[in-house]
Amino acid sequence: PSTEKPTAGICHARGENAKIPPQWMVYVTVQDLDESIANCQKLGGSVVCRLGKTMCIIRDPAGAVMGIMQAT
Repeated sequence: PSTEKPTAGICHARGENAKIPPQWMVYVTVQDLDESIANCQKLGGSVVCRLGKTMCIIRDPAGAVMGIMQAT
């Protein structure tokens, strides 16, 4: 069945997307982006890049990356 909601996408490494690693990535919705970033860093992770006010790519201590997006 067809849906109007996107289920996948391709980012080109240009502009604000230039720092996003070239790999398949999961994205998780969070209630509070700033709080989630702080928790990531507190647990040994890091921010790869912040994309605007509502999205961020984070890296865990082992090097795995994922996207987090603030719920709207």
